[in-house]
Amino acid sequence: MNPLGKYASYQDLTRLEYGLLLWANPAARERLLRHWTSPSHPHYSHFAASRGFVERFLDPEQTISNSIDVCGLAATACAPPCGR
Repeated sequence: MNPLGKYASYQDLTRLEYGLLLWANPAARERLLRHWTSPSHPHYSHFAASRGFVERFLDPEQTISNSIDVCGLAATACAPPCGR
C-alpha cells in the first residue's frame, strides 16, 4: 500500500525526496527555515501553523515510513491545508 495515497504524484514524491536531502544538511536547513519564516514569504502563516509537523516529518533520524506516519495518519491527511 502506498502511504501517500492512491494517486501519489511523481512531482510530489520528487519534492519530498529533494526536501529530505536539503533538510539533512544543516546549512541548507537554516536557509530553508530563514526563507519559510520570513514574513514576506507568501505562505508564511501556513508554515508557522505547521512548522512542528514539518520539522518532525523531515527529521533525518526518521525513516521515510516513520515520517509519513508521524501523526498516525497519512501525511496528506495530517498536514494542515495550504490554502491553494
